[in-house]
Amino acid sequence: MSTKNLLVLIIVLAVLAAAAYLTRSRPAAAVANAPAVGDLVLPDLDVNLTRSITIESPEGTNQLTQQGDVWVVTSLYDYPADFSRIREQLTGLLDLKVGQVMRADEATRVDTGLGDAATIVSLRGADDGELATIRVGSARTTQSPAGGFGGYPDGQYLSMDDESILVVSRSLSGLSPTPTEWIERQLLQVDANDIATIAVNTGDDSYVIQNDTNQVMTLDGLGEKETFDATAAGQLKRALSYLSCQGVADPALTDEAMALTDAATYTATLRDGRSYAVALGGETNNARYARFTVTGDDERSHLADWTYLLPGYAATSMTVARETLVK
Repeated sequence: MSTKNLLVLIIVLAVLAAAAYLTRSRPAAAVANAPAVGDLVLPDLDVNLTRSITIESPEGTNQLTQQGDVWVVTSLYDYPADFSRIREQLTGLLDLKVGQVMRADEATRVDTGLGDAATIVSLRGADDGELATIRVGSARTTQSPAGGFGGYPDGQYLSMDDESILVVSRSLSGLSPTPTEWIERQLLQVDANDIATIAVNTGDDSYVIQNDTNQVMTLDGLGEKETFDATAAGQLKRALSYLSCQGVADPALTDEAMALTDAATYTATLRDGRSYAVALGGETNNARYARFTVTGDDERSHLADWTYLLPGYAATSMTVARETLVK
């Protein structure tokens, strides 16, 4: 190859390289009609007008709806929603600012989780009018330093249209498509020291434990040759200390289907007269069906309106066999 031809080839390659570089590194601001860095993502959103939230993902669809003055999880049999969480997530959308703008080609959408794997969040107002729709992708992570163990999330990819992808610094993981993430899962928080008596009936066992003001527990009906193990009974006294549910049972299920017609029962009576009775039914997905009877506690009286799914370990702590308590 002559020197002249070689020079021409070098120039051509240089031009092609420069064109490729300019194409790939084109400034984000050049994306047509895209918001600028620092702009609010949803500048016109009035969250007070929101009457329903729909969250769709490949894992399923979750919907929350305002019914009168109460928000419910429509996807969970209209169970009351945790409004503090709804307020937190909605107000958080008002603070979203654009940190970076990227072109929304097909490959980039897949890389940022904005393809088929995206979560679509829709806010609607009265008469089902659309207020905003956001397509949420994966979290953006920092580049790990050489020899490090990986980066950490420092932003979220999202899109509002088909033209651009936005990066925001705030995580949107709170906009969960899982219905149980939107309810208050803690059912009771009873101070174990306030409990006066505990009555347990499992069908095979039936016994009552007394707990005096000095926190000394005794077992009613103890035989002459039996010794009560108060340490083993400690889990019975703490069973309601931080009782949370895994979910809510379908109201259409019958007592027979949930094995609640012949349920084991646990009843804790407090010194001030309040009492909490739990009927424990059959097992389902490592949980037990549970129904509550609440006396003297208006704030928790609503527990009686639903059948809950309690973790297996919580149910076990309420149904300790008598033989475990005596020596």
